[in-house]
Amino acid sequence: AKIEEKEGDGKAKEAKEAKEAEDEGEGEAVLPLVPLSACLEQWAAPEVMADFKSPALGGQITTAEKSIRFTTFPPFLLIKAQRYYVDETWTPKKLEVRLDVPLTLDLEHLRAPSTGVGADGTPSPYQEGEVPMPDEPEAPAAATAAPEVIEPDEGVVAQLVSMGFGENGCKRAAVANANNVEASMEWIFAHMEDADFNEPLPPPGTTPPADAATGAGAGGGGDGPNPEHVMMLTSMGFSDVHAAGALKATDNDMERAADWLFSHSDDLDGAVAALDAGAAAGGGGGGGGGGGGGGAAAALEGGPATY
Repeated sequence: AKIEEKEGDGKAKEAKEAKEAEDEGEGEAVLPLVPLSACLEQWAAPEVMADFKSPALGGQITTAEKSIRFTTFPPFLLIKAQRYYVDETWTPKKLEVRLDVPLTLDLEHLRAPSTGVGADGTPSPYQEGEVPMPDEPEAPAAATAAPEVIEPDEGVVAQLVSMGFGENGCKRAAVANANNVEASMEWIFAHMEDADFNEPLPPPGTTPPADAATGAGAGGGGDGPNPEHVMMLTSMGFSDVHAAGALKATDNDMERAADWLFSHSDDLDGAVAALDAGAAAGGGGGGGGGGGGGGAAAALEGGPATY
């Protein structure tokens, strides 16, 4: 009887341990395993371009197919996995997957077929019978017409003023955006810190400073961050300081800035502070890096496609 009791206790203990192990296994998330080769094949897959305006056909609309291939392979190949995306509700999300990276990578099948050597000594990217696509012909210069004088619409101005903005600034926004309410409201958020935002409009027929500010903001080519990009990034939940720092680190590239923010989300304050410290220590450092890149570019020759 004692032996049977001990055997029963042992079976109950084993069942309990198995149950605990099963519960622990249920808590662990099983992530899908994506091979790197599948990502590369998707990147290199042909893309159909509908409504393509072909310069070779004199601007005629047609359907074209675009594919990406390597003309030469550099000594070192850097591959960036795009894990972050924005869903249909403009909510930033991350792909929770495991990336299976092989020990060796053969990309010879992605080399562009070549039939000769180009003028610069590198393999020609054109196959037999292919020629470069001609540049788009420049449109003839249109006759200079007198600029249309836009007066601020009283209804649009009143609607913007009811939101708490100054009347002069609302008039400037209405004129700069052809009395479009939504565009005017976005313009106000982007330019409300301008020194002349609340100044009266200049007389009709003259170029208002607001137009010049609009062109600067849309181009995003100045030293400061693009205001439209800052507004897009802050709508994702980031602060103005973090958004501006990310755009500064990525040369005002919206997509790269968003990826930079997600990549440094653990300590955004520290990452932005490091950027400011690096700029204060010597802004010429970036130029030096660019010079070094020129030497590296000169050394890029057609090497093997195995890494």
